[in-house]
Amino acid sequence: MPKKLLSTTTTPTSVLEKLRSWSQVIRAERVGQRMTAEALCARAGVSRSSLRRVEQGDPTVGINVYLSALLILGKLGALCPDVQTPLAGQSRARPRPVDVLLDDNF
Repeated sequence: MPKKLLSTTTTPTSVLEKLRSWSQVIRAERVGQRMTAEALCARAGVSRSSLRRVEQGDPTVGINVYLSALLILGKLGALCPDVQTPLAGQSRARPRPVDVLLDDNF
């Protein structure tokens, strides 16, 4: 079994609250859509124990499991809207001025 990366004592409260909120939505949507836990596990590619931990808001589960479950249940866009920031490869610096070609033909 892999080593746990975070414990609840080192996870910020705001993160724990967000995970608990997502876990409640995941469980409620799964049950509301009449999807079995096994069906969600199969579609997300996770074990039943991982899904159980997600539905309990466990912060040691990878964020990809939470996001995959939200995507499958159709709630990812509502709970995690796209962030409008520059792409990582783009510079935040001002664009360089275009070199002006001088006509030195008098």
